[in-house]
Amino acid sequence: MSNLTESGLPVGYEGRHILAELNSLDEVLTPIKSSVRVKYTSVAVSKRFIAFGASTGGLYLFHRETHRYLQVLANKEGSLSHVAFGSNDNLLALATSRGVVVVWELNIEKRSKPDKLVTSKEHKESSITALHWDASNTKVFIGDDKGKVTALNVPTSKAAGFFQIPTELILNGDSRIVQLDHHNNLLLVATLTKCYLCSSIR
Repeated sequence: MSNLTESGLPVGYEGRHILAELNSLDEVLTPIKSSVRVKYTSVAVSKRFIAFGASTGGLYLFHRETHRYLQVLANKEGSLSHVAFGSNDNLLALATSRGVVVVWELNIEKRSKPDKLVTSKEHKESSITALHWDASNTKVFIGDDKGKVTALNVPTSKAAGFFQIPTELILNGDSRIVQLDHHNNLLLVATLTKCYLCSSIR
């Protein structure tokens, strides 16, 4: 006698959530299938896209619904450890294994080449442990393994970037940053031992 129902769930199961793979994800492996040395090292998902950071430093972008491969962004700063989309799906922050953070404007809707908007080397030679966008897509908060948190100001255009301070120090914490979250100009920073609530307005 089986302990499973006709739908394959355990008898008496009253859970409300089921994790299922409705479509095959094999298509997202297509760009790296032929290479043994390329591995996906990070992932981010937005409303419309899936982005995979790779061990070679490249970022592979796919359409979320169809899994269709859209483009690859090249990067020479090391393998990608973190990837984070801005809330508008057009901005993407990448953190490398060398502690460099780069923000790209994807320009998929405009059907033009992606633009590299800003690069931060403020955490160089550290391991980035957290990336988090503010709601207005004007700042990326960055945390590392040494407890340092900075805000990377994202220009609305390349010209606007000339008149902005690119990176601002928010906090030097006591240990590794494990989480960042932002709401209404307040930044929550969690380390291995403490939590801090910081103002993100200067």
